[in-house]
Amino acid sequence: MDDPIPDLLPESVRTPPVIPSCPICGRPLKGKQTVCCGKCRIERSRRREAKQRERDAKVRLLLTEALELLNEGKERGSSSDY
Repeated sequence: MDDPIPDLLPESVRTPPVIPSCPICGRPLKGKQTVCCGKCRIERSRRREAKQRERDAKVRLLLTEALELLNEGKERGSSSDY
């Protein structure tokens, strides 16, 4: 009886080597590079700083809301007679 699924050889399932690429522009990187050039390094830094500013703004907003809730609770507590 013939098997409908042929045996696959391990050599037939090889993938090409992964060449790391610049996260900013996509050009190939060499050695231990994390970006390909100075322009991409500057852009990466700007993106990182923008992300930090966005995160800081969210934290600032949450802290402001928390302080408002605490102050609101103090006002309620001081107006009631225990």
